[in-house]
Amino acid sequence: MVNAIIGGYLIAVAASFLMFTTGNIAGFSGIIKRVKLGLNWRLSFILGLLTSSTVTLLIKPELFSYSIDLSWPVIIISALLVGIGTRLSNGCTSGHGVCGLARLSKRSLYSVLIFMLSGAVVATTIGAIK
Repeated sequence: MVNAIIGGYLIAVAASFLMFTTGNIAGFSGIIKRVKLGLNWRLSFILGLLTSSTVTLLIKPELFSYSIDLSWPVIIISALLVGIGTRLSNGCTSGHGVCGLARLSKRSLYSVLIFMLSGAVVATTIGAIK
């Protein structure tokens, strides 16, 4: 639980820092969509995510010791559906959930409600099937 609180705090600090220093929202899908080669803040953001994940893997590999009991076709279809949903909602959970809700955006509130409802329906359905 402490790790989740620390992680949430660090996400809030990073998103706030980006907003206050550049005026940009730390929405991962928007950052990926607009990244260009060359040194810029979007590329630095992505490299920071990859670097921090690698360092965490080296320091605490047990955090990455989980398995997914799904076939590759199901994983690929799921990823495509997430991508389609991200495109339809003009953003992802980081942009809408972290930054949009903090800015009291109605569009983000509706998007997060749909994300959460969809997740609950899918988790309940899969749980019922198993």
